[in-house]
Amino acid sequence: MAKRPSNPDQLPKFYFAPARQYLQLFAIAQKQTPKIAGDEFHLAFPKRMLLGFSLELYLKAWLRFKDVSSDDLQYKYGHKIESLFTDAQAKGLTAWRELHDAVSQLAPQHADFGFRYIREGSFYMEMDYNYITWILCALDETIADAIPDITSGHEVDLESLRR
Repeated sequence: MAKRPSNPDQLPKFYFAPARQYLQLFAIAQKQTPKIAGDEFHLAFPKRMLLGFSLELYLKAWLRFKDVSSDDLQYKYGHKIESLFTDAQAKGLTAWRELHDAVSQLAPQHADFGFRYIREGSFYMEMDYNYITWILCALDETIADAIPDITSGHEVDLESLRR
């Protein structure tokens, strides 16, 4: 299989902005998903996929800020949240306990497409969406505080997402 043409090196904001958009779309879906008695997993997979992509892109924004090339972000890391997280920590991202929790809950099935393709016999644990949202909002603030002007043109009310 031929390798796709190289990406020009993107600015960190081109990872950060869609990370926020995935998080915003998750918040909309979470608020508007009807409750169905006996179906605690109603729309769980698309919502988990949105959270996984949000986390992946926040970590890629950090690594791009730390001069990891766009090609490496695409080809070396792909959708491997655990690898992104490990290297983001090595490059100065403070990893608090809750961020470890989010990575451990989202990474395995994000990397193996388990949130996109349901496999018979797979185990999907319950997820506290409010907790994960709080963690991603905190990660957003951490990155926004570290990278000058990254939020320019991409403002969002994080408090509204936490509700």
